[in-house]
Amino acid sequence: MIDKEFKFFCDWYFRAQLDENYDADRQFFYFYALFDHLFKSYAEEQKDDLEAQGLQLKNSERSKMRYFLYSYLYTEKKHDCFKNYNPFATLQDCKQTRIIEKLKDKNVEVFSENYDLPPFESIVALFEKIYDIRCNLFHGSSDLSDSTNNKLIDEANIVLKDFLKRLFDKAVHKEK
Repeated sequence: MIDKEFKFFCDWYFRAQLDENYDADRQFFYFYALFDHLFKSYAEEQKDDLEAQGLQLKNSERSKMRYFLYSYLYTEKKHDCFKNYNPFATLQDCKQTRIIEKLKDKNVEVFSENYDLPPFESIVALFEKIYDIRCNLFHGSSDLSDSTNNKLIDEANIVLKDFLKRLFDKAVHKEK
């Protein structure tokens, strides 16, 4: 039987897939809403363990995201689905480099030459940039008619889609 969490994941993931060729803004909403749900749920589930380790999430989106990414990508029990995961290389391969350039402007090391997992701080900077895109879009700071903003949304969709697809594929294999 499919559990409620997996059904929720599938519902939002497929909503985003349906918008792939139509509305990048709406696709971003679905992808980001799902990613947001995942990192907040994970942080809430792990709250007691975090507090036992002396860590505090301070009820911050960024700290919850950092903890989620670290746990999924960099711990001993990291998920195999993120082996050879490098969103910078994916963006480079798609010739989508606006986010990469914005990160380089902030002196973030970007590793796009191969598909090795980049350092934690580089991954966090990328996902925090996506969070900034989300904030600008959701709170009206971005003009959706601006081609620069649209390109950033397209690139954020590439990163989120790859990340979520890996989790989806892992979940599907687990359900079988």
